[in-house]
This record gives sequence, C-alpha cells and structure tokens, in this order.
Amino acid sequence: MARSHGRAVADLKKIDGFGDAKAEKFGERFVSAILEMSGQTDEANGQPD
Repeated sequence: MARSHGRAVADLKKIDGFGDAKAEKFGERFVSAILEMSGQTDEANGQPD
C-alpha cells in the first residue's frame, strides 16, 4: 500500500483487494499510518497533507 502512495482513501480503492468495505472500515487509519511512516505530514498542525 505504501508503494502505491495511498495519500487518500480514494487512492486505496485503486489497490487490488482494497474495495469499498475495507476503505470504509480501515481507510483513514491506513492513510494516516502510510503518511506517518513516510514522513509526509503538514508541519503546521501535525496532520497528514
């Protein structure tokens, strides 16, 4: 997932095996974790871009 640069839940839906149900249930957590681990956060408030 990190290789596909999932920066938004909509990006995750493009990944094979990650459909609407998983996006709804886990999407925000996955995106947050991917951005945190890649160091891509908004410096002003510490939130993902």
